[in-house]
Amino acid sequence: MYILALAALLLAACAGNKTKPQEPPPTTVFLDKKNGIHYNGRLDKAANEQLFSLYEESITKPDTLVIFSGGGSALLGMDLGDWVYENEINVVVDQLCASSCANYIFTAAKRKGLKKDSVLLWHGNSWQPDMDALVRAGNESKIAWREREVSFFEKIKVDYRIAIYGFGSASASLWEYIRAFFTFKPIIVHGFDYSIEDMEKFGVTNVHLIDGHWNWRKYTDHYNVTRVKLSNDEP
Repeated sequence: MYILALAALLLAACAGNKTKPQEPPPTTVFLDKKNGIHYNGRLDKAANEQLFSLYEESITKPDTLVIFSGGGSALLGMDLGDWVYENEINVVVDQLCASSCANYIFTAAKRKGLKKDSVLLWHGNSWQPDMDALVRAGNESKIAWREREVSFFEKIKVDYRIAIYGFGSASASLWEYIRAFFTFKPIIVHGFDYSIEDMEKFGVTNVHLIDGHWNWRKYTDHYNVTRVKLSNDEP
């Protein structure tokens, strides 16, 4: 009874403190002194084009993409993923690679680098229940997305289920909402992740630990991410 009352209080408080969402900062793309390309921000058409131009104009071709992105358009993600795969680019996750970044860019990399605090977050693709229902209903844009995803994942030899296997398990508990309310640390992202061993079962191989270990939960609690575990005979 007390828990239900507290939950109602929290919901009422959240409803009464709505603020206008802020526009995300513009995505930046640049070359560092070691000739690595950095991509910081949501996936963006102009940023993709800038990245492709930087690569083409470089006398010594960069072989590493350092990315910090919460994702964005699936089509833009596959555009960038195609480029990564075709040019055999290494990808290093700087802080966060989520959604379309994880689905299409990290998976396509020749060598995949994770820092000790790199958050690699999955939360769906065109096979997730709501999108799959639209595909089955004949939605043309969703069908086009599905067809391109099929081709993309077949090309990079990764099982598309990596982006949906944990679907439905990535939800915050009541206690997580309570903790977030009283510590003023909001739950920013919902999703799921895997161990390196389980990623390999989906075909995501050649993962390199830059700091010798990977345990991002030790360094940040800003993300509500469920660790999904596979059995030996899955997927």
